[in-house]
Amino acid sequence: MKQYFTLLTTFILLLISITSDAQNADDIIFKTFAGGGGKCFGRSMVSNQFDTIEEKIIIRPAYSYMKEVPPVYTNETERVLVEPAHTRIEVTPAEFETIREQIKVKDADSYTNLTTITEDDLFSNTTSQYELSPSYKQWEKTKIKEDCKSTIPDNCLEWQLVDITAKIILVNKKEPADELLSTSTTSAILSPNKFMTINRKVLKKEASYKEIQVPAQYATVTKQVIVTPRSFEQVRIPAETKTIKRVILIKEGGFMEANEVVCKEDYPIYMKSLQRKLKDLGYFDGYFDGKLNRATRNAIIAFQAKNNLPLGQLDYKTLKMLDLVK
Repeated sequence: MKQYFTLLTTFILLLISITSDAQNADDIIFKTFAGGGGKCFGRSMVSNQFDTIEEKIIIRPAYSYMKEVPPVYTNETERVLVEPAHTRIEVTPAEFETIREQIKVKDADSYTNLTTITEDDLFSNTTSQYELSPSYKQWEKTKIKEDCKSTIPDNCLEWQLVDITAKIILVNKKEPADELLSTSTTSAILSPNKFMTINRKVLKKEASYKEIQVPAQYATVTKQVIVTPRSFEQVRIPAETKTIKRVILIKEGGFMEANEVVCKEDYPIYMKSLQRKLKDLGYFDGYFDGKLNRATRNAIIAFQAKNNLPLGQLDYKTLKMLDLVK
């Protein structure tokens, strides 16, 4: 837009410079005609008039898609049977006491010492059995239950009565020989009794048992229960738009029209204020001399082109736009 006004202003100024050899520029632009009644008129170039409008453009059209809604769960607690109620047998083992006992392994004897007879000739070797602990019955948990489902291995065994055999010890003994041996001497030799001390267990109290009722065992477990199953929902996304500013032509120019303008004799009334106002707006860069010189004319035309005003006259529309008249 700014480039357009710059080109248009340049064209008008070029037109002035080209025709300046033939006649004064004031005869072509800023030429006024008396209209009577203290009013003056002049012909101005009407340029194209534009307007800026806002317009929405679609950057991305609206669309929709299916969105997955995950399932919703809740936690529930439940008591679970871990081990059913059952009967447990508690066994009290048998009690024994140990006693020390002497047993005779050889009788006392006197014999005649014969030089040709040895002890083995006088005695024979025998073996005797002695009971160290008696036989008894005892409860033991060794029998395996059928179809046992317990997770504790000891609960799958049953008690049964088991025979415990007696403990026997063998003792070697010497007995006098049955045959009488002749002796050649009569020297008497005394052989005392021989004993052996042994320890043996004696049953003091028999084994017993009792039944104990074991209650069922439970555990509390937490599990997830679905409340709402997985589903899908349609999501709509609106279109994405952008507002742009667009310049449109609202009135075509390129022709001359007559407007009421400031009479030349009234220029001094407005000129210095006009130059100061144009300087504040950035169009004029000269001295405030109150004259309609070339720099002032160029500044007026540039301001008129920027604000869609007719070009080439100091008209009241321009002064009103500059707040110099009401």
